[in-house]
Amino acid sequence: MKVNDAGSGLVHLRNHEQQATLSFVKTDTEVDEETKLPTEDALGELTASLGEGVSLVSMTRSTNRSGWSGYDVIWEFEDINQLTIPDAILGDDEEEDSESSSQEDDQTEIAKSDSEASGFRFSKQGDRLEIHPYGKDAEPQPTAKQIGAVDPFADQPPGSSPTISFGDVAAQSVLAKALTEMRVGIFVQIEGDIAESNAKHLDENLITLINVQIGKLLEQPEAKQHLQKFQGRKPTRAEAQELADELDGLTLDLQNPIVVQFR
Repeated sequence: MKVNDAGSGLVHLRNHEQQATLSFVKTDTEVDEETKLPTEDALGELTASLGEGVSLVSMTRSTNRSGWSGYDVIWEFEDINQLTIPDAILGDDEEEDSESSSQEDDQTEIAKSDSEASGFRFSKQGDRLEIHPYGKDAEPQPTAKQIGAVDPFADQPPGSSPTISFGDVAAQSVLAKALTEMRVGIFVQIEGDIAESNAKHLDENLITLINVQIGKLLEQPEAKQHLQKFQGRKPTRAEAQELADELDGLTLDLQNPIVVQFR
């Protein structure tokens, strides 16, 4: 998302998936399925969940720099005090394809646990912006130029598009490779001069709230052990932050509040 010192801005959702060619051994048939766009009802529900006064600007198909196909959705808001960034924006999609939904393994649990950890609300009075995480242990607390928000994942190295042959013993490893290149995040781009901030992860004008890189997590055996503690429940904000501070590939800033003071 992007916010200016007047308290207005935009929310920019990017959803891109690595495309796999499905090759059926017996028939040599190839199917390359295009990423599905959200339905009108799903998009309407998501827009409503962002808060009062948030309006849809555009939804377009797009391809990122790694060649993954998907879509961009942009909303605009006039008053950040009315804005909410819910868990659902991280991709809690009930209509995943059969290949994705059938992956009931440890890798899926890592992605699921991290994406369900938190949501964010905002408050702004004068030159002071506060970002409030909410979750299991927390209670809720002129338009910007529409050119989209910066893409923090744009310079990530591209992965090769896999070809999966059903009946091929390597199919499972190919799917695992695609999963390791998954990443999900929530970032706040500040338009304006920052006088001071307590944000844990501030790079110039970009604040990282959540940044999950599945591949890095899977490289750490201790990640599985830590996440098993939360099976059947969401971690508290304190537990999630402690986990992020210990593991590479999981970046969170869940302090309440995160403060940005404009000049």
